[in-house]
Amino acid sequence: MCAEVQHARTSHANDAPVGFINRLPANSGTANTIAHVRDLQVDARRERDEMRRGLDSLGIGFWDWDIPSLEVWYSSHIYDLLGYDRDDPVWHANIFHGMIHPDDLEATEANLDAVIYAGEETYRAEFRVPHKDGHWVWIEAVARVVIRAADGTALRMTGRFAGIDQRKQEQADAAFLDALTSALLPLHDATDIQNCALARLGDYLGVDRISFGCFDTQRRMVFKTNWTRDGRPPLGGAWPSHIVTDSVRGTLRSGRQLAIADVTQDTRTCAADKVAIFRETGTNAFVATPLIISGKVEALLLVCQSTPRDWKPHELALIDTVGRRLWDAVLRARAIERSEADKALLALALRLAKIGAREKNYSTGEITESENFYEVIGHPNASMMSVDEYLSHVHPEDRDLVNATLVRRRKERGDEVCTLEHRIITADEQIRHIILTAKYHGPVSIDGTPSGYSSIFVHDATAQRERELAANNANSQLLKQSRLSAMGVMASTLAHELNQPLATAANYLSLIQSLTESGGRTKAKETNTYIGRALTKVLEAGEIIRRIRSFTADGEVNTAPHGLRDLVFRALSSLFGRAGSAEIAIINAVPKAILVQVEPMLVEHAISNVVRNAVDAMAGQTGGRLLITAVPRADTISLEIADNGPGIRADMADNIFSPFVTNKAQGTGLGLAISRTMVEAIGGKILLKRHAPGDTAFCLCLPRAATPEHEHEG
Repeated sequence: MCAEVQHARTSHANDAPVGFINRLPANSGTANTIAHVRDLQVDARRERDEMRRGLDSLGIGFWDWDIPSLEVWYSSHIYDLLGYDRDDPVWHANIFHGMIHPDDLEATEANLDAVIYAGEETYRAEFRVPHKDGHWVWIEAVARVVIRAADGTALRMTGRFAGIDQRKQEQADAAFLDALTSALLPLHDATDIQNCALARLGDYLGVDRISFGCFDTQRRMVFKTNWTRDGRPPLGGAWPSHIVTDSVRGTLRSGRQLAIADVTQDTRTCAADKVAIFRETGTNAFVATPLIISGKVEALLLVCQSTPRDWKPHELALIDTVGRRLWDAVLRARAIERSEADKALLALALRLAKIGAREKNYSTGEITESENFYEVIGHPNASMMSVDEYLSHVHPEDRDLVNATLVRRRKERGDEVCTLEHRIITADEQIRHIILTAKYHGPVSIDGTPSGYSSIFVHDATAQRERELAANNANSQLLKQSRLSAMGVMASTLAHELNQPLATAANYLSLIQSLTESGGRTKAKETNTYIGRALTKVLEAGEIIRRIRSFTADGEVNTAPHGLRDLVFRALSSLFGRAGSAEIAIINAVPKAILVQVEPMLVEHAISNVVRNAVDAMAGQTGGRLLITAVPRADTISLEIADNGPGIRADMADNIFSPFVTNKAQGTGLGLAISRTMVEAIGGKILLKRHAPGDTAFCLCLPRAATPEHEHEG
């Protein structure tokens, strides 16, 4: 019997193991059957011996129970399950019942009664029995009744038994993970999630300390969340970098879990200096689980034990799973925090911009509105307003348009954004200007019923429209003032430009009058000459009026190629009879071949204005000299008018082309301002090149006319 365990029935009831009693009554009709059963015991033992030899070779545990005799036979696999040697003393026959954990005894006996007395054919039970080293081992026992008495009482059961520690552990781990997930789901704060997960995992594994850390900006692992048992000090702060060997660091960086059963024995941690540091932190065994985002380690779950610990595979798998679920929950919490922050920021932006938002899901009927939606439309106490209710507040003059637009957009696909401005009457009977932007998203059913969702934004544009109205009024006033100013400028321009030809014509008429009064016939030819010149100047004044009116009306000028030397000559001819001009040397050094694309009258007047200013400035000066030259550029001609007069003061040089800036006692200050306008009208520009005493120069940059040679150059 060395390879099997059996027990002969004892006559002492007290010898029966705890948790088991003989359930067969002494006067039962079953007693008539027992004698026959005893005759079969010899055959049963023979069968057991044969079965034992086969089952031992397969590593399967079987048992056979002779119920009336209380004799139970177990295959030798029982030794392996409970950690006993084959030569250890034998146990009581009902080992599965006499050693069952108290928490499992009631259910086990109930299953047994159902088979023995209630006619159930199959016995199945799961229970714990003690291992030789003291820990509990889960056993699953399954059997069938093979012999029953005439009254149905079971007389013999045969079945199998197996250790189910792994299955029970898997079930416990799964239940723990389900409970942990349920506990984490309601939490939205990352710190609360970490504290909850660490405390539950620590209690379940029975470890001393668990820490959760993330890398800081210097890529140091910092543990801000810690759980400890019985007041042990937390790890806290940054994990000392010198405690991590290259081997440990390489394992973690690769994203693999690191398990150390004993820091004093493991080659990765057993260096004397590192063991001392581990002891300072109360760590003799630990599991480090790296947590990864986008292929990069971002966090670490560290489970520590103050004593050496042989980490079981299911513990490592559980720690890894908890770490990943914890990290997912932390990321979810952070995403929710960012989402809430984004929502708050969006709500603030909408409020500051006076924009309300509303979305309706036509499939579910759900409506989502921003907090300020009804404030924007002036009905702060309203909520979930229907389209008809909204239309009831729209200004009567705009109601039909708004209704038609919203209905049309609801029946169409939302490929385009609809924008509609209208007025709405607020709760306090004020009128607001609302810009409504709507878009429908999703398909439309055959009958035209929308099944997607619509987005509507309302913007309070009242202040904007009031500003626009005020701006329009201001623009009207400004336009009126501008017209008056333009009339004044035109009057000043006409007065300035007509002054010279009319003054010249007046001089000619004065000469004619003098000749007529003298009565000399010999003067008739000279008189006719002066009459012709006076007439020319009067016609010139009329042409000036016509061109200035045309220019001020539409700002357009007609340009054509003209010889620049001739334009300068005609401009200088206007100086005829001007005081002081005879004492000044005026030199026209412009080459004859130079052509400019200009309106001649404008250029002539611009040149004459600059020349007159120079002549007036040099009045009474001995040796006055004015030189006019031209230099061709790529697309322009630079006409320079230089004199050796007294120059221009520095405080006037910067504003020399501004209206009413002049150093003449009787000047209007409009000559150079008008000249700039005329030159710019033909696409040129005028500038003060030099203004020092004895060397003053103005430069007119005029568009160069295309010549055959110039075209070839271009």
